Amino acid sequence: MREAEVKYRVQDREALLVALTARGIEPGPPVVQDDQAYAPATRSYGDSKTGVPFVRLRPSTAGTPSP
Repeated sequence: MREAEVKYRVQDREALLVALTARGIEPGPPVVQDDQAYAPATRSYGDSKTGVPFVRLRPSTAGTPSP
């Protein structure tokens, strides 16, 4: 599996929601994520992950029923 993650800074949240709704898109409830990354001890934060064994665990509330 390959993953691409893109983040955008939103200046006007309400305008974004209006634009999405106009296109038939309704955002779901917020999802809480708790990333934990594991790599060799010789790797420093910010170093390239290319060719380095690297694991990221991302437990989330996605799909968890509301209480």
